[in-house]
Amino acid sequence: MLGSRALTKLPPEHRRVIVLVTDAGETTSVYKFEDARRAAIASEALIYTILIRPVPNESGRNTAGEHALITITDSTGGAMFVLDSFDQLEAMFDRIDRELRTQYLLSYYPHPSPPPGSYRHIELQVQGAKTIHYRKEYLTARSPK
Repeated sequence: MLGSRALTKLPPEHRRVIVLVTDAGETTSVYKFEDARRAAIASEALIYTILIRPVPNESGRNTAGEHALITITDSTGGAMFVLDSFDQLEAMFDRIDRELRTQYLLSYYPHPSPPPGSYRHIELQVQGAKTIHYRKEYLTARSPK
């Protein structure tokens, strides 16, 4: 929530990216998941999650937290990477850096125009694509006050 809110204050021409390095454990949040997801979408940030699993088997991990991270990462068009050790961290940052440097911008104009301030869902289909990351939701522009 805090990162998303901070990014909304940037000028619109600035690209917004949040990189989370986490074990997916949830211990102190005062915000609900859906509020955090919607704030990330509204900030237009790409969220990249680097999940470090300190416990390899599922019975000792916070799988609900992992699922929440998968959902929010996927909604924003980012990607999630799972590491088995901190030794892989530098390689993951390099991979995120490469991905951010090799992106395309696609735009469209929906007809009819949706109401201002509404959440919209997008489905993109590309022939022959193995893996594509794209923003699956966006918030339409609010009316000027």
